[in-house]
Amino acid sequence: MQAYILKSRKGARFHFGKSLGNYSTEESNALQDTSEYLHSDTLWSALVSVWAMCKPETVANFIDECKAGNFKISSAFYHVEYKDKKDKPVFFLPKPVSLNLYSFDKPKELKRIKMISLGVWQNGLSPEDWFNEEKCTLLQKKRSLP
Repeated sequence: MQAYILKSRKGARFHFGKSLGNYSTEESNALQDTSEYLHSDTLWSALVSVWAMCKPETVANFIDECKAGNFKISSAFYHVEYKDKKDKPVFFLPKPVSLNLYSFDKPKELKRIKMISLGVWQNGLSPEDWFNEEKCTLLQKKRSLP
């Protein structure tokens, strides 16, 4: 798997909303509920939509390439880049939902964690380690850890 960093303009904002369905009223379908990250199906739909607007004669070819497995995407996750470019960026992944069932003395704190870093994932750190200040640092009101 290859990670690509997509950069946006400084101050750019995104809203990854959840539609309430075709039969809801306009007032209640204001995309008030948001996702933590950009899901792969939303990203793929956006790519197909833009492709269809720019090159409608080739959009079917693009879809066929995707169906054949020649073009694959995953959800888009956060990363942090440091001002000192010697430090590598930190990539984040969603915490596996199954960890909410992990036997832990502070289950509410564990459920509050939404994202873990790739390093935490690769090093196999347990949730006990996440709350150990010598091993991990909690970010964003204790919702992510690098």
